[in-house]
Amino acid sequence: MLYLKWADNTEEICNFTPGKQYISLMGHWLDDAEKRLDLKHRKEDFKRILEYRKERINSNYERHGKLYDSFKDTMIDLARRVNNLPVEEREPYGAITYKRKSSRSDNLSYYLRTSIRKQKFEFRGLKKLFKKAHYKQVRSIFISLSSHDGFIHFELNESELKRERLVDQESSKEKSNKKKNKSRHRFMYRYDLDKIDENMARDILDWLTHRSAMDKISFAKPEFQIK
Repeated sequence: MLYLKWADNTEEICNFTPGKQYISLMGHWLDDAEKRLDLKHRKEDFKRILEYRKERINSNYERHGKLYDSFKDTMIDLARRVNNLPVEEREPYGAITYKRKSSRSDNLSYYLRTSIRKQKFEFRGLKKLFKKAHYKQVRSIFISLSSHDGFIHFELNESELKRERLVDQESSKEKSNKKKNKSRHRFMYRYDLDKIDENMARDILDWLTHRSAMDKISFAKPEFQIK
């Protein structure tokens, strides 16, 4: 058995019979050289697109940066106020995680996240009809400056993770937890910077703290969604 690695980095296991005549399947040097050249061109194209995107974002910030910073500061301030509440006022989500996110396009991205834990009864079979399952529901939002002049970009994520027990086969004892992604929904929107305000920030806060649905946020509509 031969373990072959080709010039394009693909790998293959082949059966080899001694004494049998084989034709070389290795790529010709000309093909390999053209592939390297094509890869180089694609990298250069990506760099040009990235630089162009950076320029557009910088231009957008120069023209509308005060609006963007004001909205971003409002969101961070609301998150801090929530986290300063007593623990009983912050149930079931606990706290809001927020931080600045770096990106290659320098789009001034900020990230906010919460999670809650829930229990559901699931059918497991005839011997044990129903068993309690533990889930973690996560909501997060990325706020960033768009490369389109006068617009802000939102990315909303909702995911549900199921916690499963891993069992040691030798001792039959539970030894750790494993989280399995059961579902994930991701939505991206582009919205006019002139239309953002504190009411919208509070709508986002209500969604983050699991007090309302996503469709209660004014920009979370099909006409603003990026396909």
